Amino acid sequence: MYPKHRYDAAEVKFFFENVDWDFADAWTRHGLSLLHWYPTKLPPQVASWLITGLTAKGEVICDPFCGSGTVLAEAMRLGRRAMGFDVSPIAGLISKARTTLIPLSRLSRGIKTFLERLKFGIDLLNHSILALPASLQEQEALSLVNSERTNPPNPQMAQWFHPTVFRDICFASQCIDLEADEGIRRLLTVVFSSLLRTCSSQLRSWGYIADNVVPRQYIYKDVYAIYTNRLHNVERGMRIFVEQCTSGGMTIPVANALVRVRCADSRQLDFIQANSIDCIVTSPPYGNVSDNVMSQRLSMLWFGHNLEDTKRSEIGARWKRFRQAASEAYVHEMTQCLVECSRILKPGGRLAIVWGTSSKWEKRHPTSETLRSFLSDTLRMEVLATFRRKIASCRQHGSYGVLYEDILIYRKGR
Repeated sequence: MYPKHRYDAAEVKFFFENVDWDFADAWTRHGLSLLHWYPTKLPPQVASWLITGLTAKGEVICDPFCGSGTVLAEAMRLGRRAMGFDVSPIAGLISKARTTLIPLSRLSRGIKTFLERLKFGIDLLNHSILALPASLQEQEALSLVNSERTNPPNPQMAQWFHPTVFRDICFASQCIDLEADEGIRRLLTVVFSSLLRTCSSQLRSWGYIADNVVPRQYIYKDVYAIYTNRLHNVERGMRIFVEQCTSGGMTIPVANALVRVRCADSRQLDFIQANSIDCIVTSPPYGNVSDNVMSQRLSMLWFGHNLEDTKRSEIGARWKRFRQAASEAYVHEMTQCLVECSRILKPGGRLAIVWGTSSKWEKRHPTSETLRSFLSDTLRMEVLATFRRKIASCRQHGSYGVLYEDILIYRKGR
């Protein structure tokens, strides 16, 4: 057990004082961090340091804006229990897959089986081989081809892809449905979701997909080659993550039981008991900078989710930026979240927020300062430490002036 003064301001500052929060030279593309693209991802090193410095093993961590699951994955690796919530069903799908360890032998067999079905089926569709299946997987692929099933439920999806590419990704989706292992099927589904953007003919930034700008011309992509390469990278990533999680003696079933993921609005966490969480580590949406829901438009439509209703639930979405009361709405919605965070934290519980703000936006709408004051003055949270980190160039939102993130660490009164 840590002594009671472990989380005093002086102790917290001492623990973090030599951390280079920029992590400019750090290698962040490891494990399952590249499982699926997601905007404004939190670097795993930031999450890891905050979890290590603000919690002990066995304590409960919560991320009410879990996104692609970085905080949850790091909590799992460090032996902490964690709960993650997000309004986006795609975020929930990614986070669940990213925090589910699969034994490597089982994963390798699953990938091999899936790719065998996929290759044989695409070759049949291209009329490049005779319909003479030599294995069970090839027989299954032949049955799928002959069934002439259609995917996805939204017919508008075809406008984003070269016709042959659309045909192949539809077939890949059908091959996934044949996988009996739930964990492998979920992983294949997440990789499929990530490839929708890669295989589309819209080559410009995610903003064009978020804004529903369909491609002007179609571009052919080799679906089998892209899927094969991505799955082999995922297999290597899973090997690294399993080794990280089990190196201290923790078993795969125990590790998988540490994390819970749920699709939920962080303004309404009434299913969590008051005073039950030891620490909250989160990176809330930057005010009117990114579209976390709309950036996943292709996945939302493919899987039949209600895009319009879900996007309206997103706090601080980029598409709201031109509204007259955008900043006031962002502050109001974030204060609701912060009230919930304070409610579920134990007395003495810690709150670590990684907050990126647009310098252009802040000059007109000082939302960050308003929310800091709300935490200190209204919720009576004690400031333990504050740090500033430079955002890596690959994550910067230069057009909005978001070049830095503030790391704010608070403690709830006892």
